[in-house]
Amino acid sequence: MVWGINGTRPRHDMRLRYQLLSVSMVLLLLPWGGYHLIQKLEATLRDIQQENLRRALLLARSRLIRSERISSVFSGLNSQVGQLYAYPLAFAPITDGYGDEWHTFHAKPVTLLPITGDGFGATCLAGFFKDRLYVFLQVRDSRVIYHEPYRPENLGSDQVIVRLIDKSEQGRAGRRVIRFQPIAPGPISAVSPSGQLYDVSAYWQDTPAGYNLELDIPLKLVSGGFGLSVINDGTDLPGLEPARLAVTSLPSGEPAVNQIVRRDAGIEKLLADYAMPTTRMTLTDKKGRVIARTGALGPGPKRSQSGQALFTRFLGTVFRWLILEDAPPMPDNGDPARDTSELVQGALAGKEQTLWFTTPDNHTALSSVALPVEIDGEIAGVIRIDQRTDSFATLSSSTIVDVILASLTIYLLVTLVLLGFASLISWRIRQLNRSIKETVSPDGQITGKFRASNSNDEIGDLSRNFQQMVVALNGYTDYLETFARKLGHEIKTPIAIVSSSLDNLNQAESESDQRQYIERAKEGCSRLAAILTSMREATRLEDSIQHAEKEWFDLAGFVSGIGMAYQGMLADFRFSYKTTECGELPFWGSPDLLARLLDKLIENAKDFTPGGGRIGLSLSRAIDRNNRQAGYDLSVFNEGAFLPDMPGQDIFSSFVSLRDRNDQVHLGMGLVIVKLIVQYHDGDVRAINDPHLPGVRFTIRLPLTQKKSGRQ
Repeated sequence: MVWGINGTRPRHDMRLRYQLLSVSMVLLLLPWGGYHLIQKLEATLRDIQQENLRRALLLARSRLIRSERISSVFSGLNSQVGQLYAYPLAFAPITDGYGDEWHTFHAKPVTLLPITGDGFGATCLAGFFKDRLYVFLQVRDSRVIYHEPYRPENLGSDQVIVRLIDKSEQGRAGRRVIRFQPIAPGPISAVSPSGQLYDVSAYWQDTPAGYNLELDIPLKLVSGGFGLSVINDGTDLPGLEPARLAVTSLPSGEPAVNQIVRRDAGIEKLLADYAMPTTRMTLTDKKGRVIARTGALGPGPKRSQSGQALFTRFLGTVFRWLILEDAPPMPDNGDPARDTSELVQGALAGKEQTLWFTTPDNHTALSSVALPVEIDGEIAGVIRIDQRTDSFATLSSSTIVDVILASLTIYLLVTLVLLGFASLISWRIRQLNRSIKETVSPDGQITGKFRASNSNDEIGDLSRNFQQMVVALNGYTDYLETFARKLGHEIKTPIAIVSSSLDNLNQAESESDQRQYIERAKEGCSRLAAILTSMREATRLEDSIQHAEKEWFDLAGFVSGIGMAYQGMLADFRFSYKTTECGELPFWGSPDLLARLLDKLIENAKDFTPGGGRIGLSLSRAIDRNNRQAGYDLSVFNEGAFLPDMPGQDIFSSFVSLRDRNDQVHLGMGLVIVKLIVQYHDGDVRAINDPHLPGVRFTIRLPLTQKKSGRQ
């Protein structure tokens, strides 16, 4: 039989945690299966949507190329004259020179002249609403000089010259030049050399930085071109020369002619035939300017508020959240009239482009397809179509519901399995709890009745450990109950010896009798002192260990020295010692504690070895299963009776003694000291019956290396 301080050898069967883990892994089927189903569904829907968008875009492009309108529009855009883009306006701004409405149009102003060192510069905004062109001119001027009637009209004041070309009229009749040279802020009449233009409205407004000029012009008058010049005249200031500003430099100061570029209503009407709900189609030129745009990426049709519709919408929201996780954000260049995105640039290179974006609100995705538009064999622009993925929720709602129902079914089945398994575990724990309660009687006595489980999991191990604990506690309780009797029996004899010796000493007449009684009294006192010393020894040991110092020493030499000392002390026995190593065995520990440990083991061997019997001490290297050194084995063996088979009893525990002799004081504390010293050195000790001696062998496994420290 094997005794050890580490208890029984652990079983290698599946533990309870692994059983629960194995069962819970079934739940991984739910997210794994649902994720892959949704991903597959999303990929299929996206491919279908993008293919539908591509086919619609191919039809629209084919229709555009065949139309005469597209050729005339792009031929004008590719001309070498200057061009001014007019933004589409949501409503007609008020011509008052303040420009408050222009902030809501998100239009980007064109810089006519960057601000110079003297603070002079100008920017221009242009837009159209229905058949009217609106121009908002902002001029930065440190000093605004108004026209004085007695001066010539083209000198001595700040002025703006506008040139209008109407291509529907032939000759000079279609060319009009208007000079705005007010004498004060306010509305200005548009007067050209051919007369006043009542259809043109203008308003000059002073600002802290200069002045604004806002114009309202019929689109018909600028169908052939639009010119604009700003003249800053400071001749009334000493040392300053007149300065002129124009879109293009003209020596005469005459305004340069620019082509008005704007969205074409005819092309937008043609593209509208191919528009779909939540779809936007855009035509841009080489510079990315929007020539036509139809449709909008607004919300879909009004949604029902019924319970089923809300549930379907919820599923659609979750679905969109899942599929948008890896979508790139939708690019935004800040100019609604230009599209210079990667999608358009790729199409201008002659390749079909298909991309997938997230909208700025991050709630849905945007599928986009772009195709190049070729006119006369050259790429003139790009046609693009965008569509929101709101339709995914409608197209796949039934499929999503099926996926959710299937997942719920699997979840319910797994839940039932887990509930059943949990119920079984709960029942076993209740049985264990009931068995533990039955081990203690109502009066606090340990009955020792405990039925251990035969299961090979944690609950079974816990049940068997409780059984061992109950047996140990029962033995400990029995020892405590008989401790007073044992202690009284041990003390009674020496007290009686002392008492009788003292009584006889008073009556002794001869000196020899007195000395005899005194020696007997001393012997009784020595036995009492031995009893008290044995009881205090284990208590003081922990304090001794705390103050013990470890050091490096040769373990082989230490054992050899101890063996030589014991040879003279054990003359009544056949004592031998050996170390199987020729060299040094370095060890980090306390030589004093190890010497004390060997004293206890040798003393224990003497008590159980008959006269002339064998007692041995040996030291060897410990080898593990991989034929590697695992430490050192220090063994003490003695010839004699075997250890008895006592389940639940540990001979290295307190108050456990297997002795039957009554001639010496033994309270079962010697092997407790051995156990404490071994634990201090992080080792292991066990006692086994050796049939080859026959007798008992105590083996101490010391580790190969120890942490260097002064005090432990």
